[in-house]
Amino acid sequence: MIDVAKVSSQILKESCFYKCIIAFANRKDVNENLRKIVLDGEIQLERIKKDFKSQLIENDQEICMFKHEYSNTKDQLQTMIEKYQGCKKELESTQINCEKWVESCVGFEMFLNKE
Repeated sequence: MIDVAKVSSQILKESCFYKCIIAFANRKDVNENLRKIVLDGEIQLERIKKDFKSQLIENDQEICMFKHEYSNTKDQLQTMIEKYQGCKKELESTQINCEKWVESCVGFEMFLNKE
């Protein structure tokens, strides 16, 4: 080690001053690097937020479209069910008429065969 007592006070001052400048420069570099890292992180975060909002808007539009399709399909099915019920009732009522018609045709055939 260097004996501090043998070194002049001027050299010690210059040496300490030089070390302080280097330490300050190193600290400044570190701070600049940290600022850059923070800025890059903020830019990346804003990009992610923008992409996320875009995706949310797309998903909301898709959900709206599906709800609209659901409503249309539900209405179509309701109409089909109502038509089916109408056809079913009509068929049930014609079934009796068909049976009577078949009976009358059989009766008419029997009448023709007798003659």
